[in-house]
Amino acid sequence: MDLRKYIPRNFKNKLHRIILGYTGFNPCFSQGGEDMILRTIFKGVDKGFFIDVGAYHPTIGSNTYFLYRTQGWRGINIDPNTENIDLFNKKRPEDTNINIAIGKNEGSIFYYQQESPSMNFCSKEEQPLDSYKSRKSVIISPLSAILKPFCKKTIDLMTIDVEGYEFDVLTSNDWNLYRPKVIVIEQSIQDICHGTCINYLKNMGYHIFSFSTLGIHHGAIMCNLFFADLKEFPFVSQLPELETNLYNSKYITKTPLH
Repeated sequence: MDLRKYIPRNFKNKLHRIILGYTGFNPCFSQGGEDMILRTIFKGVDKGFFIDVGAYHPTIGSNTYFLYRTQGWRGINIDPNTENIDLFNKKRPEDTNINIAIGKNEGSIFYYQQESPSMNFCSKEEQPLDSYKSRKSVIISPLSAILKPFCKKTIDLMTIDVEGYEFDVLTSNDWNLYRPKVIVIEQSIQDICHGTCINYLKNMGYHIFSFSTLGIHHGAIMCNLFFADLKEFPFVSQLPELETNLYNSKYITKTPLH
């Protein structure tokens, strides 16, 4: 006798959540389905290695937790918020979790906490906003300096979400030593129009192959761009340039790839 049909669906979902960490119908943890795109890209790649800059939370909105949980991936999580890193140490103890901000030079920078923790950010200015929850000074260091003692493997994935400081993170890396196969980077539509990060990564030998939409934050349309290293995925260069479509905000809000 098959008893499964008598089990309520919400009970099965709860059981999936307890055992696997996700429901059978929606295994996505990231904000805009990025981990499902990454699941497709890295299908069959077990025990991969990632770098997550601006990691924020070990599970909520994480681009890497699905790979950590289901495919045995491990990596380095970097975040300037001490409370966030404490959570990573509890929830993801097999990762290397580092409490620091990333920038071009060694020193310190102001870290601003807001009512919505996902919108916390760093700034060189003493008061960039009229109101904020709290402010403190945190240590800042180039990405290459942080990776040197910890990164001994080939980097499969690097994901960057640092609320406007993405270019500083990119330019603080040593691309000869630490070259991810795939990069996911958060950008506003204004950032995309300026093309600063896009052009930099193109010059580094990367090509955009996908994107996901995140909605509107503080009046700006946000998305995540996916870049592939052409040395690892040369066929990606044959794909059409996505920037043409990304420049049209109406298109980006109506055509999510996830």
